[in-house]
Amino acid sequence: MSDFHIRIDKPKVSKSDRNIALYKQVFLLGKEKKLNTPEILYKYFKIGKEGKEDFTKRILDTITEGAFWFSTKKHLNDPCEMSYVNIAAKTFPLPDPRVSFSFEPLSKKVAENFNGCRITCFSEYWNVGPMWANYSGGQKGICIGFETKNLDECFFPVIYRDKVEKELFNGEQGLLNAFSLKSESWSYEKEWRLIYPWNPLRLKENEDNQGLLQSLNLTVKEIIFGNNVKPELKSLIINNLPSKDNFEIFETSINNKIDRKQLN
Repeated sequence: MSDFHIRIDKPKVSKSDRNIALYKQVFLLGKEKKLNTPEILYKYFKIGKEGKEDFTKRILDTITEGAFWFSTKKHLNDPCEMSYVNIAAKTFPLPDPRVSFSFEPLSKKVAENFNGCRITCFSEYWNVGPMWANYSGGQKGICIGFETKNLDECFFPVIYRDKVEKELFNGEQGLLNAFSLKSESWSYEKEWRLIYPWNPLRLKENEDNQGLLQSLNLTVKEIIFGNNVKPELKSLIINNLPSKDNFEIFETSINNKIDRKQLN
């Protein structure tokens, strides 16, 4: 029997006050065996506005409603990602022509439709300089730590390798490896990810067809402001927090390394 399954998870909210296109349920690749998922995983965000993009609103959507963006392959940062998925697809037997679709989370059908998969990414650490630079606009951004226990079986660590053998991509585990493999040059990210597999229900996506917005039941545990965040933006976020008793608020401090201090 396969270790892999599709988990149907209720969104954090059933209705959004911010007109977020939330779905009634989200399918995630799950695995029965625990992978020692860190208790807290971090996500870096820009803050403020750039043209029509309101990053501050996105942060508040994530904090208050658990809204997370799942990207398509085309919009992931590594252009070489998923280069081996087609190899993994060839290791599966041909599907039964009498079956129109399958809910198997890892199958030839999923592999052949991997462009329909959606991924959202996290990091093990809050103090990685390149992560602050690449994903949050440097010390002008914010990093949020999420408690993972509600979805710990659904997180998968990224594999960082430059030299790979075809045997790495055999069968179900091989397909998951193909979804999770990046070159060693990205290893500083210490990435874990949630994967929304291609599914036969063909849920309606946003008009740009770039990804999937989902509300996930992940609790905020830490909020870390970069030390160059504008005071008015910091106040805006803090004043709109649903409760300041459930998580800690920090600000980075720079002294030969990225450190942090707790804010009152």
